[in-house]
Amino acid sequence: MRRFSLYRRGIVFYCQFFNPATGKYLPGKSTGKDVYKEAVLVVSEWLKNGLPTMARDKCHQIKDVLSFDAILNNVQHIDLTVDGAARLVSTLKERGLIEAIVMKSGTGTVLLNDYLTTFWTFEKSPYVRDKLLHGHSFGRRHCYENMNRIQKYWVPVFKGRRLVDIQKADLKAFSLDLAESGLATSTVNRIMTAGLTAFHFAYENEMIGPFKSEV
Repeated sequence: MRRFSLYRRGIVFYCQFFNPATGKYLPGKSTGKDVYKEAVLVVSEWLKNGLPTMARDKCHQIKDVLSFDAILNNVQHIDLTVDGAARLVSTLKERGLIEAIVMKSGTGTVLLNDYLTTFWTFEKSPYVRDKLLHGHSFGRRHCYENMNRIQKYWVPVFKGRRLVDIQKADLKAFSLDLAESGLATSTVNRIMTAGLTAFHFAYENEMIGPFKSEV
């Protein structure tokens, strides 16, 4: 299979790149040329240096364009759940590509404070249940102490925020505020661990997208 196909639209030649990952051609892109050989030279330049973008000093490599097309094709055709969509949104927000979006309900869209409170409630926590099922000892005292940290420090700061909306920058700012409040370093670490443990569990269970808990 050829890497691309040229065809006329009016008098101008358009190029369609073939994506072996999807077995389909990408939408046509104008070469701006009405002579076949000149159009081939333009496409050869694209293959070598990438497709030009709105920013004249930047190009998209063909392999990256094909990879994105494959990702988009998968998103369009797989059985995507609300939580899966929330993870995609979280990843795009993490990269600074979007700011806000309205999601339908899903486990990842629960209010953060509700999630954290449930997480450290011994009788309700899926985290505790998972630990116990795998033979780990887990005391009520540990839950009680972390619940106090959540109620005292996390809840007032993150009121009204959803789990999926929280980004590394939010946690970094929260951590700095705690450190600057005069609390001992060990106390700040315990407060942060109470929340970050819950974030790690949410990621491991596909409630949110990739999220580095280190702050």
